[in-house]
Amino acid sequence: MDKSKVIDLNIKNDYINKLDKIVEKLEDIDKVIFGSMIELSTSEKWKDWSENQKEGTVFTFEESMFENCPDKNVTELLDLRRKLNSTILELTQANNVYRK
Repeated sequence: MDKSKVIDLNIKNDYINKLDKIVEKLEDIDKVIFGSMIELSTSEKWKDWSENQKEGTVFTFEESMFENCPDKNVTELLDLRRKLNSTILELTQANNVYRK
């Protein structure tokens, strides 16, 4: 006797949608963490540099800039951000599996 699997596509789609929303929330949290790293570093360790920037100056911060930041709180946030990004990647890959 052949037993075939029955998949309720509505349940599968609901799961995928929820997973997508979770990933979006985690990406928003990532932005908050990165912004916090910038705020902390420019309010103490890089304060002089920040205050000497001309108004309207556009500067792009890169994650690698924070690797050697002397502020332990900033480096802790950097570690948290990297763990979060790893989780986002894992969830995204899991999401791709469920789409098949």
